[in-house]
Amino acid sequence: MKKTAMLVLLGGMLAMFCTGCDEGTGWEESFPTETTTETIASEAYAPPETLSQEEIDKMLENTSTKSPSNESSGEVPHNLVDSPDDFGTAVYLCRQEDDSEQYYFFYGDGTGRYLSQDDGTETPFTYEMQGTDKAIFHIGETVQSADVCWFDENTANVIWDNGVGSFSRLSDDPYAEFRFYPNSVLSERAIALYEQESGNHADGSYVWIDYDEFIVIQLYETMSDGYEVASEWYTIDRYTGIGRDIIGNTVNLSDTPDVLPAETTAATEEGTAAAVSETTTVTTAASSDVFTRR
Repeated sequence: MKKTAMLVLLGGMLAMFCTGCDEGTGWEESFPTETTTETIASEAYAPPETLSQEEIDKMLENTSTKSPSNESSGEVPHNLVDSPDDFGTAVYLCRQEDDSEQYYFFYGDGTGRYLSQDDGTETPFTYEMQGTDKAIFHIGETVQSADVCWFDENTANVIWDNGVGSFSRLSDDPYAEFRFYPNSVLSERAIALYEQESGNHADGSYVWIDYDEFIVIQLYETMSDGYEVASEWYTIDRYTGIGRDIIGNTVNLSDTPDVLPAETTAATEEGTAAAVSETTTVTTAASSDVFTRR
């Protein structure tokens, strides 16, 4: 009798449990069965439908159209076919990765020198080429090997052990007169000009080279609380010493500040390249602050 009652009770409980599942009590949402989990997984990672041959051919056609060829990949060749075998006899402007610049003079006999745009310091060197794409430089006691990547006959990257220098040819004659104004000289003259014109004294300057190869000079004054306040800006052509202040007035930091040749002014307005060609004949006054060939 007791066993019969127990079986009836268990049957009733089982019926109630199944009825609750059919009515959606939420149990199956909180505790999904293994079967449900397998179904979800199979839907999420179901293999793609089989493509027709026509669809495959179309995809291949689009891929071949969009894939760049070796000629249009944008990769720069290590050395062009018509690149020079040597730096030749020339003057190059070299811009380093830290934005400093030097002028490299190659005399065609394995000797040369470079001048710093920052302060005009001169450093002699010797070098030898190893093929067209390698060179060994002897600078003082230092020996530096370099890979040379020519882009054309006038421009190359020289990959030193400690960085990359971008070389651009300025002249084919390293013995001809070559003049420029170092940053330190332009800064000193800018401070003097500012004091002369405004009656105020600048405590210092920040100098850098912009993307157009002009020298930017920011003068500043130091306040009583120690803060630096910009007082004037000059943008100067390094080859002429002529440029403009912050409001566009022409300024002359050359050796002849009271003379402003018309052709030099026009060259400054048109850009550095034009200024170089004009100033070779215009700026001829001798000065210990302007660096010429040895």
